Formats: sequence, C-alpha cells, structure tokens
Amino acid sequence: MGMRHLGLLLAVSALAACAAQPTDSAEPAAPSSSAASSPAVSSPAASPRSVAPEPTISLPSGVPKTKRPDHPTDDFPAVTVEGLIKVDGTCVSLVTGSVTWTLLLAPDAAKLRDGQKVKVVGVPNPNAFTACTGSPLTVSTATPL
Repeated sequence: MGMRHLGLLLAVSALAACAAQPTDSAEPAAPSSSAASSPAVSSPAASPRSVAPEPTISLPSGVPKTKRPDHPTDDFPAVTVEGLIKVDGTCVSLVTGSVTWTLLLAPDAAKLRDGQKVKVVGVPNPNAFTACTGSPLTVSTATPL
C-alpha cells in the first residue's frame, strides 16, 4: 500500500510543479476578482517590443588619391665568390663550399672550362628563368685562379 501512495504523491508533485511554471502563451490569463476592481495595467509582455535602428554606413565623398604601384626591385649587392666550374650540357655552374651558382655568363666568362678554379664577381638574379640547377648569378667578371 505504501508504494501506491508514493507513486500518487510523485504524480501530484509533478503536476503541481508544471502548474507553477509561467507559460509563454499569447493568451492573457483570466483576471481574478481582485484584479477586476484594480485599474488596468499593461504587462511588459503585452507591450510591443522596441527594435534597435539599423546602423548607417557612410562612405567618404570623392575618389581617394592613388598612385601607380612601384615595380618591385631586387637590389642585390654584387658578390665575389671562388669555386670550381662545373659544365653540364649548356649549364655552367660555380660550385662553392655553401652555394652552387648557375652562371649567367658575360662574354669574358665564355672561356671557363669544367674543373677550372675561378673567382667570379656577379649579382644574384633570382628572377632569371633557367633550366639549370643552382642560384642564378649574373656574371660581371670571371678570373681563372
């Protein structure tokens, strides 16, 4: 008999808890007799909601002053390097202890031979297109050692 009373007690408690929670329904609650004698007061839920105004975007008048972009430049200083010449087909490279340079040859560098030790003065040219391996170096002078 005790379990039946416990189940009934839980059911009544659950119904009471549901009834005590406010509802968000649009129907107004029926006025009680004491509410009928008091003056009508509008509730905040019944009043229309205020909407924030849309933000305005303002653009500057006129066209901004512009200039042509400067072309990028690679102002590399000249380098002086010593190493061994390696010829592979049409590619002439200067092999040093740290870098292999692909030599973009000047007329006086045309005399360079495979295995020759040389001192080269030139300017790095990373924008040069070449099928050779190594960092492109535009040769100013090449002196056999």
